[in-house]
Amino acid sequence: MIKVIVAASLCFFAVLVACGGGEEPTIVSPSPTSTLASASAPASAEALEAFENGVRHLAQTQLEKALEQFSAAIQFDPGFAAAYNNRGLVFRRLNEPEKAVADYAEAIRLDPEFAAAYNNRGLAYEILEEFQRAFKDFDDAIRVYPQYAEAFYNRGNSHARIGQYDRSVEDYSEAIQLNPGYADAFYNRALSHALSGAGEDAQRDVESAVALGVDRAELEAAIAGIKKQR
Repeated sequence: MIKVIVAASLCFFAVLVACGGGEEPTIVSPSPTSTLASASAPASAEALEAFENGVRHLAQTQLEKALEQFSAAIQFDPGFAAAYNNRGLVFRRLNEPEKAVADYAEAIRLDPEFAAAYNNRGLAYEILEEFQRAFKDFDDAIRVYPQYAEAFYNRGNSHARIGQYDRSVEDYSEAIQLNPGYADAFYNRALSHALSGAGEDAQRDVESAVALGVDRAELEAAIAGIKKQR
C-alpha cells in the first residue's frame, strides 16, 4: 500500500496542501499575489469576514460552523472562488466527495487559473476512484503552476494506486526535484521502486527518507511486506 502523508505549501494567507488517498486538500485565503490559488479578491467586507471565520473554524475542525461561514461568504459574493474551494474542503472532510467536486468545479469556472482547485478536485476524484479525471486535474494544476510539487506527488499517488509504478516514480522524482526535502515523496518512491522490483533504488530512497525524519523501521517493514508479496 502506498503511504500518503500531508505536505505543506504556501497558497494564500492560510494553506494546508495535502495529498491523495484520504488526506486533506488545500485551504486557501484570498490574496492577489499567490501563484497557486485564486487571484480574485472578495467583493465585500462581509464576504471576507465570513470567509476568515470559515478558515478559523476549519483549522479547529469545527466543520459545520466552517460550512456555514463559507456558504455565507458565497452568499455575500457568488463570485468568490476561494470560498468555493474551501467549502469543497469541508465537504471532503464530511465524506461528501461529490459535493466537494461540485464546489471545486465552480471555483475553477470562476478562475480557470486556480491551480489549488484543480489539485483539490483531483484528490476528490481519486477518492471516487475516477482516476482519469484525477490525472486530468493534476495535469492542469501543473500546467498552471509547473513548480507545484504536491500536484506531482498526488499524481504519483494516483499512478501507484492503479499499479503504474514506473509513472509514479517519475512523478515522485519531479516532486523531489522541486522540493529536495520532500520526505513523503522519498517514502512513496521507495515503495514504488520496491513494488517494481528495483530494490537498490528503493534502499537509496529509504536512506534519503530516514535522513529527512522518516521512521526507518516503519518504512523498512513496509518494503519487507512488499517483498513477501512479490
